[in-house]
Amino acid sequence: MGEQCPRHTDQPDTRCARLLRAFAGSAGAAGRRGETILLLAVLALALALRLWGLEQNGWGAEYYTAAVRSMAMNWHNFFYAAFDPAGFISVDKPPVAFWFQVVSVKLFGFHPMSVLLPQVLMGVGSVWLLYHLVRRRFSALAALLAALFLALTPIWVAVNRTNNTDTCLLLALLLAAWALMKAAEEGGRRHLMASMALVGLAFNVKWMPQFFNMPTAVAGSGARIDAAITQYPLHGFELTYEMLRDGVGWGGDASASLEFKTMAGFLLQAGGKRFL
Repeated sequence: MGEQCPRHTDQPDTRCARLLRAFAGSAGAAGRRGETILLLAVLALALALRLWGLEQNGWGAEYYTAAVRSMAMNWHNFFYAAFDPAGFISVDKPPVAFWFQVVSVKLFGFHPMSVLLPQVLMGVGSVWLLYHLVRRRFSALAALLAALFLALTPIWVAVNRTNNTDTCLLLALLLAAWALMKAAEEGGRRHLMASMALVGLAFNVKWMPQFFNMPTAVAGSGARIDAAITQYPLHGFELTYEMLRDGVGWGGDASASLEFKTMAGFLLQAGGKRFL
């Protein structure tokens, strides 16, 4: 007869325990492989939905496409998001999202697919990043479902197939959320400052909408973020500086810059204490 596992034992490293641990390890590896396969399937589905018949969209928003063509002509136009080749008028958005389109145009030439391709890739990247963020705290099923829902959301698929700036904005905010989660887990300031820098970068994608999630992000970051700021009061100034440095760099509109500075003061509140 084969050896039976005892119901109660004081020896934690019995043969039965070793067998159970080996089985659990193999099952975990198989589960990780299955999870990876499902994630790749979700990403492939997201890519297919965004590429299918993409040429039918033509130049997308031609107003922004004209700016991309002008920005590809020289560094001055590139930096200031110039609408016209002479660099006299800028478009109604900051330049960061269009920079990726300009790089694509420089690599593949100026045609509709090269203008729209960056948004397709950013959309797929957002699906993967959302999976990663959810997987850090929840089960594989929850992470895969979150990624699948984002990949299939009709309005998000439609936005990713244009050259509007919303795709780049969401990707920047997801990256900021990742850095904020790392800061909350580790209680350090490096990732926290990186998160604020990414929020400032998002300001240069589409002005103010990135601040809509700031109260929730800071409130939900936990006591470790609060401690990271309140332990050293200068950290609050450093965080605000990171946002202002990235956010006001292209703030040519005075009213927009003023709104940005007003919202940045929110970061200097931690645990009821205000540093500015």
